[in-house]
Amino acid sequence: MEKENFEIKRLSFLMLLLFFASFLFLKATTRPKIVIVCAGDSLMRPMPLYLRRWLPGRYIAIKEWAQGGLSVASYFSFFSAHPAWRREKVDLILLQLGTNDVSLFLRNEEKEEIFVSHFRKIIKEFQKLKSNYFHRPRIIVATAPPFFGGKEEDQRNGVLEAKINPAIKKLAKKEKLFLLDHWPKFKGRPDLYDPDGVHLNSEGEKVMARQWCRIIRRVWLALKVRSYQGFLLEF
Repeated sequence: MEKENFEIKRLSFLMLLLFFASFLFLKATTRPKIVIVCAGDSLMRPMPLYLRRWLPGRYIAIKEWAQGGLSVASYFSFFSAHPAWRREKVDLILLQLGTNDVSLFLRNEEKEEIFVSHFRKIIKEFQKLKSNYFHRPRIIVATAPPFFGGKEEDQRNGVLEAKINPAIKKLAKKEKLFLLDHWPKFKGRPDLYDPDGVHLNSEGEKVMARQWCRIIRRVWLALKVRSYQGFLLEF
């Protein structure tokens, strides 16, 4: 009887040990999702819809920090009602701004140095956030696509080509950010726009979303993150 009780106790102890070992193994091998933030103005607002559709939801979480009408100066007003954003853990931030700054340039309400100052402030604030995979989030900034139609088309595009987009490229290089240049893809493509010549139609949204998907893949692989890397090669 004593021998039988001893065997039962030994078996119970081994089962308990196996349970804890399995728990620790699962905890060690479970990876958090890659958190991707779509930040910016109205051009960025449709992007989460496509990214959630095309990227593997099992491994990737998409957050939307975008709102129509925002410029680099007014961008943080979006967070006034969402103070918890500073406690978020994010891995990649896709930043699309500049389109709404054109009218400010044309009215002489904004200059290049002010634009750069506000843009840099946004980047610095994002870099304070925590990440699941890096010591700080990786940021991809995009240039603003061209305008089409309207009496101010040439003036607007002139501001983008001569001031805003060069400033974005220069800042990306200086701050060691990843850059997505939308200009070549949308230049000469009015068929990708709504009648207002500012916002993209459904086909234009898909083109932009594919641009983002490609650079997400390139950036993630360039960062040599092993987790999920094989899967991301497939999209």
